[in-house]
Amino acid sequence: MIEKKVTTEDGKVIKETRRGINSGDVVKGGVTFGSCLAMILSYVKWNSILWAILHGILSWAYVIYFAIKYGLQ
Repeated sequence: MIEKKVTTEDGKVIKETRRGINSGDVVKGGVTFGSCLAMILSYVKWNSILWAILHGILSWAYVIYFAIKYGLQ
């Protein structure tokens, strides 16, 4: 959160608050990149939505397993 104090010509102090986007908000907000990648790899390999959901839950663990097992072809 960014706070900025601005003084007007008549001497009033106005406090302006801005909230930026940080990585914590992005992670809390939805599917992470690792989960998305795991689901895409899983669906392309197995053509199954259920497997894709399971592998999305496993996230980076499945991505690393996939890279070791099937290589980066």
